[in-house]
Amino acid sequence: IAAVTHGTVTEDFWVGLRNAAQQAALDMNVALEWDLFAHEDDTTVLHNKMASKMISACQSAVDGLIVSIPSDRVRLAIETCQSLNVPMISINAGDELSQELNLLHHVAQDEYNAGVVAGQRLIDSGATQGICINHAPGVKSTEARCAGLEKALEDAGLPYLGEVPVPLDNVDITTTRVEDVVNFVNDGNWENLGLLSMGQVLIPVLRQLAQDHPEAIAATFDTSPSLGPALEANEILFGIDQRPYLQGYFPVLMLTWFAQTEQVLANHNLLSGPSLVLTAPSDAETVCQDSGFPVCLPPLDTEENQLGSLRILGIILGSLVVLVACFFALVVTIYRQRQNIRQSQPFFLLMVCLGAGMMGSTIIPLSIDDEIVSDRGCDAACMSAPWLFTLGFTFVFAALYSKLMRLNKLVKNAEQFRHIQVTVMDVMTPFTVQLTLNLAFLTTWTLADPMYWRRTEVSPTESYGICRLGEGGVSVSMAALIFGVNLLALILALWEAYKSRKVTYELSDGGSVAMVVVSIFQVAIVGVPILPLVRDDPSASYLLKCGLVFVISFSTLMFIFVPVLRKKGLDTSRGAALSLSSRKTSARPVLSAHSSQEASDYNFSSFRYESSRFDQQSARFDGG
Repeated sequence: IAAVTHGTVTEDFWVGLRNAAQQAALDMNVALEWDLFAHEDDTTVLHNKMASKMISACQSAVDGLIVSIPSDRVRLAIETCQSLNVPMISINAGDELSQELNLLHHVAQDEYNAGVVAGQRLIDSGATQGICINHAPGVKSTEARCAGLEKALEDAGLPYLGEVPVPLDNVDITTTRVEDVVNFVNDGNWENLGLLSMGQVLIPVLRQLAQDHPEAIAATFDTSPSLGPALEANEILFGIDQRPYLQGYFPVLMLTWFAQTEQVLANHNLLSGPSLVLTAPSDAETVCQDSGFPVCLPPLDTEENQLGSLRILGIILGSLVVLVACFFALVVTIYRQRQNIRQSQPFFLLMVCLGAGMMGSTIIPLSIDDEIVSDRGCDAACMSAPWLFTLGFTFVFAALYSKLMRLNKLVKNAEQFRHIQVTVMDVMTPFTVQLTLNLAFLTTWTLADPMYWRRTEVSPTESYGICRLGEGGVSVSMAALIFGVNLLALILALWEAYKSRKVTYELSDGGSVAMVVVSIFQVAIVGVPILPLVRDDPSASYLLKCGLVFVISFSTLMFIFVPVLRKKGLDTSRGAALSLSSRKTSARPVLSAHSSQEASDYNFSSFRYESSRFDQQSARFDGG
């Protein structure tokens, strides 16, 4: 969307109006190009520049154009844009020409009627004659305001002293010019003279005139921060607010809507004013107006039940898990040649670190709400939480299952006196299957029926926001499938741990895996039933979810790595051996420590069998 208007960069009114349009563009997620012109003493030059820029914008294939129509000089440019099928909305000036050219809408106040209202108010306050002070002569909107003032005085049988064109940039020159006109047309009589300026840029001039001629009655079109002090000092009677924020915001909204639906409102003219401002705004209203808002309502004392400082606690817990996982990963990488690390298979230990870290980082999206990001950002955070936790869980338990499965294969073949080599890739099938299924289910969930953020109003002063499952049944189905796949992985890991119960302590992590699984079941039994009970309390729900994620991920790291790091390195002498009990053969498989320079980084053991029948027959297995 592009905008071309007669307002200049020196006018606060137009700067605020453009700010409102930029806010609308941000809210509608559209691009807006709107550059205000520099001030021109000759309005003909300004209007010709406007016409040229309108044509340039339309030829660049914009989806919509916002224009003001200060004079007929821009008519040809508007007709050129219409021939290019560019939808247009006019604002502020040019309501008659806008309707004649059949633009979509005209958003402004009724300038002529506003002039009438201002004149009537001056008359009611004691004015017996009136004069129009115009900083933008030749502009349709300001001319209509002056005509309205003239009409009100005429209807009351009072004299209208005419229009005084004045410059924008010098208070003293403008004040002197007005005084010269009054001296010339009214013999210097200021008694009950109604002074009506056509814009808030002239408020300093009105204040100076009111101080020099307190018998006059001054009022102005438009508002600004400088109006409040003038009202308090009784130097200006009132201001006329045409609500520039609506004039800037609404056209962007309507052009965006028209581009998507080709629908418009029934009325061509959409009136944003006039509204009389009779009293100075409060400090809060002044701050609001300085930000470009048209109306400042007193803030409600509302409770939105946002996370606030609880967020810090959650981020600390998540960060702790990630840092501990990184620490253990660093230890495994640096000391991977140590016997106790090699026996626990470094590749799978690193997978556990990655998975636990991902599960712990789930706390980060859980810590996001609409206090710190937009609703769209909350939507993304809602859906990223199951992604992080599911994939982290996959890495952890597929790694544990594959690790134990690899060890059990080695032990089984060792009991049968068979020489085999089982590499990491030989047991990665369970991980690949689990990861593929989870990715498929998560992708379907995200694309078809994603989770979303929704704020629910409890009362006019209280609301809460939570993540909800998708609006259809796909999200429920995908969540159930993901739960089933990962529950199966948990059970399989526990089964492999049970099968390795006879393997010597230095090789088997079955007890650690069993402790991890038991702790998860305990946490799930205690915590999961409470989740529905605190669902509508964001703070309690957040603390419970953070606790569940932290306990599961942190306990996994502790149960897996603390026993590994506490193991003593095996004696590498030729006679050293640790026994592996077996009920299937009289031969006794024995683990011998081995530290060959020819072995790979993940070579973790060699088996030697001792019996009366098989003396020092051995089978060696490289970990790959």
